[in-house]
Amino acid sequence: PSGVEWLGDVPEHWEVKQLRFLLRGGLCNGLFKTKDKYGRGFPLVNVKDIYQDDYQVRTATLKRVEASPGESESFAVSAGDIFFVRSSLKLEGTGRCAFIDDLGEPTVFECHLVRGRPDKKQVIPRFLTYLLNSASINSALVSRANTVTMSTLPQGQIASQRLPVPPPNEQISIL
Repeated sequence: PSGVEWLGDVPEHWEVKQLRFLLRGGLCNGLFKTKDKYGRGFPLVNVKDIYQDDYQVRTATLKRVEASPGESESFAVSAGDIFFVRSSLKLEGTGRCAFIDDLGEPTVFECHLVRGRPDKKQVIPRFLTYLLNSASINSALVSRANTVTMSTLPQGQIASQRLPVPPPNEQISIL
């Protein structure tokens, strides 16, 4: 038994862990910029970039935004990062995530997203992204969102999500 009602049983050699324990450095909200700062500067991962059928951010189509040296460091994107939609006009849009596999140049991410850096010794970023977008886990995340004008998923709700984690060699086989 996994200890999580909606998850049920998992293989004995798998672990059930909160997402926070599969990440390096926790979660981080993205960069806020006004419209006049768009069009030049750094490539920017935006909410629309998360909605890909294969859950992979396409770096070739990213828009650009101006960012100071401090902002480009604080909101830097690294290969293997995953991004969650934390704010959406539609409730079902929250919790969706995608990963970035390859970067051609320094890149940043915007404020409606939350970045996580998977600990690659424990979990493969592509596997984690597919797992987080699975129907049952995505449903669990969406159910934790707060809705007023927009639906918002707090970092703590994302970080506390419990996940079944097979060993990395099994993750590769599953992928």
